[in-house]
Amino acid sequence: MRSFLPLPAFPLNLENPSTRSMTLLFILDKWLDCFKWAETLSTERIENDLAETLLGKLERFLLFSLENPFAKQGGFLDMFSFYSDLLIQASKVEGEHISSTLEEMRNLVLHMRAHCLKKGKVVLSVTRANLMRHFEEFLKTIKTRLKHFFAALVPFLQEARTDENVLIYLIEQKEQFNSRIGNRTIEELLRRFFPGGQPVLRAVICEGFTRRGFTSFFTEKEPLIEALEWEPCTACVATH
Repeated sequence: MRSFLPLPAFPLNLENPSTRSMTLLFILDKWLDCFKWAETLSTERIENDLAETLLGKLERFLLFSLENPFAKQGGFLDMFSFYSDLLIQASKVEGEHISSTLEEMRNLVLHMRAHCLKKGKVVLSVTRANLMRHFEEFLKTIKTRLKHFFAALVPFLQEARTDENVLIYLIEQKEQFNSRIGNRTIEELLRRFFPGGQPVLRAVICEGFTRRGFTSFFTEKEPLIEALEWEPCTACVATH
C-alpha cells in the first residue's frame, strides 16, 4: 500500500542502522495512537449527522483527498505506509506481511466509507442502527488487523534488538502494548530476543547509552529493566 499523502521524510541515510530504529520507533508510537483512537471511537456516542461524522472519523485512518494535502495531517494508514516503506528499505528483513496487512486495513476503511457514501452523496436512507452496526464491526476488525500489523513488525524488532532506544521504548510502553496485544507479549518477545537472559538485555541497553554518554539516563531507567518478569508465562501466547 502506498501513502496517498506526500509526508515529509526524515533526513535519512538508509544505510545507517539508526534510520531503521528511528523509523521503527515512529511506527510503534503511531501504532499506539491508532489503537487508542479506535478504542475511543468504540465508546463514543454520535447524536447527529451520523454518516458525515463517520466519514470525518474515517479520514483519521486514511486521507481520501489530496485537495490542500499539506493543510491536513495524514491518516494513520498513510503514515504507516510511508514510514514502513522507509523501514523496509533500511532493513534486511522482507516486508511482504507489512504491505499486505496495510492493504487489508486500507480496504476495510474504503469498504466502510462505501456504507456512508452512494455516488458521492451521503446515504440518508441507511438507518442509524445499520450504519452503526457496520462501523462497530469495522472497528473490531481494524483492531484485529492492527494486531497483525504489530506481529509483522516483530522481525524488524528482532533485527533492532541491539538498539537501546528501541529496547527501552518497548520496556517503558510494555503495559500499553500488552493490554492491546496480549498478556506479557513484550516480555515474551524480549525473552526470545535475549535467550541469554535478563543480564544480557541489561548489558546491551547499558552499553548503548553509556557509549553515547547517557549513563545517568540508563541509571534512571535501570529499575524498569530489573522489574521485568523474565520467567516463561505458560498462559501467554507468543507473538509470531
